[in-house]
Amino acid sequence: MSGIFGIFNRNGEPVSAEILEDMHTAMSSWEPDASSVWREGNIGLGHTMLWNTPESKFEQLPNQQDPLVISMDARLDNRVELASLLDMTRQPLDKVTDSDFILAAYRKWGEKCPEYLLGDFSFVIWDEGKQQLFCARDHVGIKSFYYYISDNCFVFSNHINGLKAHPGIDLAFDQKMIAYYLRNEDCAYKQTFFQSIKKLPPASSLLISTGQCVQRLYWDPQNTPPKKLRSTAEYTQQLRHLLKQAVAARLRTAYPVSTHLSGGLDSSSIAALAARELAASNQQLNAYNWIAEPAGGDSDYYEWSYSKLLAKQEGIKHHTVDLNTDVLTSIFKRHDISQGDTSDLWYEYPLRQQLKQSDSRVLLSGWGGDELISYGGSGYISELFYRGEIKRSFQEFKDNYKQSTRLVFHQTLWRFLKRIAAESLSGKLLCLLRKPACFHPPLLQYSPATFTRFSNNLPPLWTSYNATSIQKRQLKILQKGHLQARIDAWAAAGTADRVEYSYPLLDKRLIEYALTLPAELYRKNGCPRFILREAMRGILPDEIRLNMEKDEPIRVKGFHSTVVHALKSIRLDLNEEATQPYICKQRLTREVNSLNLSHLKTRDEKIEKLESVSRAFFMYNSIYIRIN
Repeated sequence: MSGIFGIFNRNGEPVSAEILEDMHTAMSSWEPDASSVWREGNIGLGHTMLWNTPESKFEQLPNQQDPLVISMDARLDNRVELASLLDMTRQPLDKVTDSDFILAAYRKWGEKCPEYLLGDFSFVIWDEGKQQLFCARDHVGIKSFYYYISDNCFVFSNHINGLKAHPGIDLAFDQKMIAYYLRNEDCAYKQTFFQSIKKLPPASSLLISTGQCVQRLYWDPQNTPPKKLRSTAEYTQQLRHLLKQAVAARLRTAYPVSTHLSGGLDSSSIAALAARELAASNQQLNAYNWIAEPAGGDSDYYEWSYSKLLAKQEGIKHHTVDLNTDVLTSIFKRHDISQGDTSDLWYEYPLRQQLKQSDSRVLLSGWGGDELISYGGSGYISELFYRGEIKRSFQEFKDNYKQSTRLVFHQTLWRFLKRIAAESLSGKLLCLLRKPACFHPPLLQYSPATFTRFSNNLPPLWTSYNATSIQKRQLKILQKGHLQARIDAWAAAGTADRVEYSYPLLDKRLIEYALTLPAELYRKNGCPRFILREAMRGILPDEIRLNMEKDEPIRVKGFHSTVVHALKSIRLDLNEEATQPYICKQRLTREVNSLNLSHLKTRDEKIEKLESVSRAFFMYNSIYIRIN
């Protein structure tokens, strides 16, 4: 991820060269390949370059083409189309930079230019003629954009560190954000831990001048036009075509390509298609599995053996990740959640270190597949019900959920109606029907009484994805931040290791296609994720393609044990002197000292316990890091 940053003094005061350089220094901590700043009057833009695409080495950013200046972090995927639309076909395409395309798009379409761009991007354009700053973020929000605004100035960056370097920004914590974080009701997808630092939402643009600040949504997935094909075979063929396009677009790099490979359907599909595309140009894909290699070199557990099976079939170089107590302890000691990484997926830290050592700058991830194009069909029964196909809905319920033949009709009917309610009622209604604990989750047990009372007075965020159709569920998932939280977290964390996460299954074309699919293609004849399994027929081994298991018992059990040992090993590092308005040190210390999961029966109980303890610790530690 390249770094972008800048200052626009809305009051007309000249931008301080010293402050801009402080931001430059903060954004250069990861040793960029090139960097530069541009300053003129009350505007200053900066850039720290991570070379990645072949064309990125030709970039001179900030790119000044009077009267416009751009700083950007981008990978455009429709360059051929843009070259035609913008009359840029006379020069070799491999010499045209992405910033050249964006500037040309702005000249032609103005503030509507993001609507014509495809790919991952975050950019700002200073328009000297109009005396305004135009900012935009890609459709899904793969590239980050943070900002601070007041009557006097507008400050931006694609990493928290850039804004923290500006002395005029108040870095007071946002108490609501902290409360929701400790309650495990993350709203990190739409705000930061700092009151004054905001996020530009995905698919949004921001127009800033001395007298106005206008935010506009330029893409709304619920406006995706319907697309009807004639048969399942045609839907499947089109999906395979789009998958190949999405993967190929993210292989446009001058460096080795890496991918997650868990052995599951999503990561395996990406890995297989990427490996074949790379093999055509005599390149090899590197794949990483979160499980360390078992003794003896093999395992009966699918999460290991399936990834090895695919690696062997496609000639993929297979790597593993060793997340032991020592590694995790080191991560925990320096982890500062206020920087933006709230994902708790600690395997990524040693994984990124391996990528950094091999100078691999792209990491493909299957994140977003389960929620969209490889959706499992949850809600299909209620969709049939609300479409008026009640008999079919009831039969699907009996077939798919294998209701016991010993149940009398009224018992089966009652379970069926409960299933309809569970899939379609809003989170608020479900909570009212269940128990008061929904309103005050028990994750604040390590907070002082004053802050606990403050938190309990905040309304729940209601992140239920229930709806009366699969498409409506998918739209809720896109809008409520489930996907965005991890995207933002990994973007923030990947910067230090010079790694860009890339998500083929969140390609805009695939998202729009997923939203037009008939519900029956997500769950057919009792088979969840049906259409992706069909699209990968003849590409993935059937052991992977038809596997219905998503649980990872061995990895999860080992992970829980490692987290417990890591927390225990650093319990004495809790600072005695630090003032903590959010966490009671003594209460947290006692809990960490006695932490034991063996008495908890279910995995959900163990996860809740670990989340409550670890979130309290990270909140405490982040304040300690900031104070010291």
